Formats: sequence, structure tokens, C-alpha cells
Amino acid sequence: MSIQRFEENQRLSMACAKDDLLFLSGMVGDPDIQDFDAQVESLLQWIDELLERYGSDREHMVSVRIYLRDVTKFSAFNRHYESWLAGNHKPARTCVGAQLADERWLAEMEVVAELL
Repeated sequence: MSIQRFEENQRLSMACAKDDLLFLSGMVGDPDIQDFDAQVESLLQWIDELLERYGSDREHMVSVRIYLRDVTKFSAFNRHYESWLAGNHKPARTCVGAQLADERWLAEMEVVAELL
């Protein structure tokens, strides 16, 4: 199977599919939302939408990478993340503090999921 690329621009694809895996680029929540909790909720909703759009869902996530602008928000992020995953299989996960490219971005998340 060749690589499928979705919503390419001059720098990246929003997602790529290869064999039975879907790779989402690093995604962020609504940058106009300044409240951390609300921005994380918008990020998780966006991930759900993209997984569905490209042929998967959160039940089939294999791996996630999370980047937090402020690592002291680790517990706050986990509250949202754990609630979002409740009842689903848990993917392998990495979470680090990072200087994100836009100061409005409070969290960024990459996902690898099995295609349905």
C-alpha cells in the first residue's frame, strides 16, 4: 500500500495513512481560547473529529505524544485526557514540556491510530 496523504500544504500533511496505521500531525486546540481547560477540551474534540474523518477513532489509538507549554499543567491535562479515554483502550503515551511554536498554543498532541 502506498502512503495516503490528507490535506497537504507547503509544509505538511494533516494526516498520513500507511498500511493499517493513521498518523495525525501535531494538533492543537482553538488558539483563541486562553483558558487551559477549555483549550484542552477543544483539542480532544478536534482529535476525535480528525480520527473519524480519516478512518479511525480513539478506541484504536496506538500511540500519543503530548506537548505542554507549561509542564505544571500536567495534572490538569491528565484530568481531561483520562476522562476522554474512560472506557477505551489506553495507547502508549509520552508527555513532555515544550516551547510550542505559537505562544497561544497551550498543548499539542500527535496520534498514531489503527485504521478501521
